[in-house]
Amino acid sequence: MNLRGIIIGVGIFILAVFVAVYGISVFFPQPDYNAFCPEVRAAVIADTSGICENLGGKWTEYNFIKAPAKDEATGYCDLNYYCNLDYQKALEESNRMRFLVSIPVGIAVIVFGNAVFALETVGVGLMAGGAGTFVWGAGGYWSYASDVWRFVISLFGLVVLICFAYWFEKRIKKGFWQKVFLKK
Repeated sequence: MNLRGIIIGVGIFILAVFVAVYGISVFFPQPDYNAFCPEVRAAVIADTSGICENLGGKWTEYNFIKAPAKDEATGYCDLNYYCNLDYQKALEESNRMRFLVSIPVGIAVIVFGNAVFALETVGVGLMAGGAGTFVWGAGGYWSYASDVWRFVISLFGLVVLICFAYWFEKRIKKGFWQKVFLKK
């Protein structure tokens, strides 16, 4: 592959990832933080635990080394604490769904790039785009997954790609794809 082919392949890789990421995002959008925690709540002043709890916030006491002064605040109110927990839970679910969808999409793009395109630049660019789709999907969910799930996810991806590579190489040696796509 020459330099022109490499640059075109990189362009195809980047655009294939964009198409996959934004395509998945259309059907599985990330939750909007403001739908869970309205901006108006941040403007309310809650300087006691009672007011804070009545407004739906979480009061946190300061850790004083010495007793606070008479008019000094003893803590702070996080009005967004509970709504932020709900948002984080929705974000985790969204990232999990995006991850689960990105696996078959990434595999499909790799298979499509490897099996359909006889032009090396296009095939390699699409296969890299499929791998990039895996990285994007896993990256969003990675922080929520335990080490066991990270291991299982990584092992699964590795086994699938190795099996596919062996299967495809056997087909190439038999000349199947050349007969189908390179007929003259």
